[in-house]
Amino acid sequence: MNSRRRAAAAIAGTLEAELDGLAVYDRPPGSFVAPAAVVQFPAVNYNVPAFGVDNAPEWTVLFAVGIDEADELDELLDLARAALNADERLAGGVQHCRTVGHRNARIIAVAGVDYLTAELVLDIRL
Repeated sequence: MNSRRRAAAAIAGTLEAELDGLAVYDRPPGSFVAPAAVVQFPAVNYNVPAFGVDNAPEWTVLFAVGIDEADELDELLDLARAALNADERLAGGVQHCRTVGHRNARIIAVAGVDYLTAELVLDIRL
């Protein structure tokens, strides 16, 4: 398993273990039903900060809820942040993980259904 897949599985596993009732995907699915968390594909910098250490400084996890559930979205972001920050190695799936913020709160349509979404931003050393 390559480092991206291993890290995505570790992120998804951490969220599944800590956030009951949330559908969690370790890669973007064809469609989903909210509430959901989708681990996005990251941009990866090779050999940064050192040879043999790759970095994904803005790896995002998309959180989606019903269009009128802004409070639930805020709660999911807070719970996910706490879960991911509780174990910086994500059970050995990464060298280091820290949450650095959230962004892009917006409404998106997936398979004809509108969702309220936001991205939790992670800084990960693979």
